[in-house]
Amino acid sequence: MPANVPEERCKTVESARQVWIHKLIDLSRRNSLLYFRPLKTGTLDFSEAPSESLRELLAGETVAASKLAPSLESDALKKSISARLEEDKDLAAALVQERVETPAPTSGSISRKHQQTQPS
Repeated sequence: MPANVPEERCKTVESARQVWIHKLIDLSRRNSLLYFRPLKTGTLDFSEAPSESLRELLAGETVAASKLAPSLESDALKKSISARLEEDKDLAAALVQERVETPAPTSGSISRKHQQTQPS
């Protein structure tokens, strides 16, 4: 406690500080740092990463993901290709559906406006 500050004021400030801390730290299940759960995608396992690569990462250096998890590169590539093929398949299906639902133009389907503006 500072020498020139009344004890009552120090207690008030400390009380307010504790309230702020409590409000700033989310102790609910929404806090993913406190209640971590691994996901099927988006969670990387570095348990078998070489210690040198981990040291570099923790020191703030840039480390290739393949150095931290060698299997990641091939797994990620497979997932990326699979996702891309799925997107392409969905796009192709949508284009085919649109083509089926869109009637083909007929010879008599030229608009009257277009016919009137054409020179005779």
